[in-house]
Amino acid sequence: METLKEIIVAQNELQTKADKKKAMGIKYREACEKIEKQAFWMRAILEPLAKLIQEKRGYYSYEISGPFGLGARASMKFFVTKEAEEMGITDNTECHRLEVEPTSKEDPTKQNKYNHRMSLSLVDYTINTGQYSSGSLGGWNGFNFPVVDAEDMTLDDILEFMDKQNA
Repeated sequence: METLKEIIVAQNELQTKADKKKAMGIKYREACEKIEKQAFWMRAILEPLAKLIQEKRGYYSYEISGPFGLGARASMKFFVTKEAEEMGITDNTECHRLEVEPTSKEDPTKQNKYNHRMSLSLVDYTINTGQYSSGSLGGWNGFNFPVVDAEDMTLDDILEFMDKQNA
């Protein structure tokens, strides 16, 4: 039979393990919240844009993933059919893509150190500048492909750009 002291020690060990797991959970949740705050533009800008594109083109569904790499680029995939989505088909006939990158622009209405605002650029995969070698950080992060400012583009302009990327 266990002594009371052994039971208390065992219970304290269990409590310590539970406290550590709880702390890990809190740290994980805080990290997730921090990431969500940093990538707010994906919910605030990309979700509404993807819905507009889906409605205009009649895509079955869409998927937004990212941000990835040094440029914090995000990928938007639009599935033409239910089968394409279910089977994960991503060729250009069944899945159309648009890759975006958040950018910062000066806001002339603000005359302080916080004079920048969020904007969005589209990644142009039809042009490869070759500036970075394939094994470099720039090459790995897709910086050989220039970005095009999308702030003043209409939905039709964005769809035309997207068609060129998926041709």
